[in-house]
Amino acid sequence: MKILLFIFTFALFSCGQTDTKQKELELKERELALKEKEFTLKQKIQMSSLLNQFQIIQKVILLQRQFIIMLNTQIFKLFGKILKQLLMPTIKKPF
Repeated sequence: MKILLFIFTFALFSCGQTDTKQKELELKERELALKEKEFTLKQKIQMSSLLNQFQIIQKVILLQRQFIIMLNTQIFKLFGKILKQLLMPTIKKPF
């Protein structure tokens, strides 16, 4: 009878330990899955931030190019006016 009671208690505690270990493993798996999701989200946020920065940089470069073109146009117009003013006195119309 004592042997039967011993076997029963041993079996009962053995099942309880495997359940606890299995639950611990499941919790660790969930924790790892959450960490992976967190890491993935952080990467997505960083990539999104980098993409936004890149787009802003592209817009700034485009605006700088447009400004440079505008300045060059104004410089060439002024240069043309100055050349005309410098060359006009040398060219005299016959009367």
